[in-house]
Amino acid sequence: MGVSPLGCSVCLMMLVVTCAWWILLGSSDRLVTPAGEGGPGSAGTVRLSRVNEQPTHISCPLGDRTASSPAGRVPTDRRADTSVLRIATFNVEWLFDGIDDSPKHVPWQGAAAADAHLKRVASAVDGLDADILNLVEVEGCFMLHRLVEALPHAQRRAGYAPYVVGSSDSATRQQIGMLSRLRPQVAPQRTQHREPYPMPGSGCGYYDVSTGSKTTGVSKHYWTVFDVPGLGGKELLVVAAHLKARPNDPQSCAQREGQAAVLATAVQEHGAGRHVIVIGDLNDFDPDVADSSGNR
Repeated sequence: MGVSPLGCSVCLMMLVVTCAWWILLGSSDRLVTPAGEGGPGSAGTVRLSRVNEQPTHISCPLGDRTASSPAGRVPTDRRADTSVLRIATFNVEWLFDGIDDSPKHVPWQGAAAADAHLKRVASAVDGLDADILNLVEVEGCFMLHRLVEALPHAQRRAGYAPYVVGSSDSATRQQIGMLSRLRPQVAPQRTQHREPYPMPGSGCGYYDVSTGSKTTGVSKHYWTVFDVPGLGGKELLVVAAHLKARPNDPQSCAQREGQAAVLATAVQEHGAGRHVIVIGDLNDFDPDVADSSGNR
C-alpha cells in the first residue's frame, strides 16, 4: 500500500492483542508504520485472536441509530469479519462542500471541484475498508454522510456510522471525525484540558521572552471507547487528534509538545484497564519512519 494520489496521510493496522498495549499512529502528510512492522511505507498486518469534555457534534445526532432499524438501532458490531479489526487514520485534505469556503484555505472551490475531490476520497476510503476510520480535515457530519454514500461498494457503505466532534478551530473550520462499523461504548468527545508550553526539557528551541510560558489545548481531537470481542475482555480506548502544523517551526513544535501532554492526560484519565490506541495526523517527523519525501 502506498501514499494515495490525494497527497493525504493514511495509516492502517490490524492488530493481535494478547496484553494491554498502547500504539501511537500518526503522520505529517505521509504513510507511517510502527517500527518493526514491515519497514517504511508499509502497513502492519496481523490477525486478532475525569476531565472536562465536549460532546459529539450536534450535526451527527443519530450516530449509529436509525429510525428504520429494529428498536431504532443497528447492530453493535457490523464488521463482515469479526476476527479482524482494521483501524486507519486518513487526512482527507479539506473534505468540504466547496460552497462559500475560503480560497485562502480550501483548494476545492465550487461544488463541482469539491464533488470530484469527494469521489477521490471515497475511492481511497473504499480501498482501506477500515472498521474504525479516523478522518482529519472534514467540514462536518454532512460531508461524512456524503462520503459514505459515495463509496463504490454497497456492502462497505452499509456498516458505517459517522461521528464528528466539534472543534474550536475557527480559522480553518476543520473538524475531526470518524466512520465506524462498531458502536462506541462511550460517545466520542473532546477534553477541554490545557497544558503549558514550552514543556520542561523541551528540545524545540522555543521560548517567548515577552510572554513566557503559554498554554495550549487540542482544538481537533476526540476520545472514545469500544468493546471489541477478542481483546481479552478489555475495552479499547481510541484517542484521535490533528495536532499543530509546521514540523520545523520551533513554536509549533513546542505547542505540539503541550498538545501531546493533553492527550497523555486523556489516556491517563480513561485508559486504565483498557487497550489504548493514539492515532491521527500528528504533523511531525518520525526518527524511525521517513515520510514520502524522505524527511525524518
